[in-house]
Amino acid sequence: MATLPAQIHEEFAQEVLRGLVDLGPDAFDGTDLCLELGLSVWMRRSGADLDAALGTLGRLSWLVAEAGGLNPRCEPVALVGRSPEADVLSVVMCLGHLVFRAALTHEGDPSAIVEITLERVERERPERSRVAALA
Repeated sequence: MATLPAQIHEEFAQEVLRGLVDLGPDAFDGTDLCLELGLSVWMRRSGADLDAALGTLGRLSWLVAEAGGLNPRCEPVALVGRSPEADVLSVVMCLGHLVFRAALTHEGDPSAIVEITLERVERERPERSRVAALA
């Protein structure tokens, strides 16, 4: 079973969040191969392996919920444990739904949620934390 990464895989986070917006809200029902193919492309482009992808997706779900003013503790989570490949696909489907639900708090603009989330990802970068602590 994968563990949460020490840090978010930033390249994968950018690829997946922007890719989910490009695919649109109808791509997350499990019948559209575009999501599965997109996930494969996003992982390959960013160099993320299954463990990094799964951990990053879990953290992104929390950050997207916060960006949309939702309570991350009350949001549904994907059931995992079948296989790493199926787990990543299940979690990315849940994240896709969450991005579009969170967008309702920003005039229905999922791109706004993505950019707010990516700003939060950048703030979590370990070297930024060290620099802030030294200041």
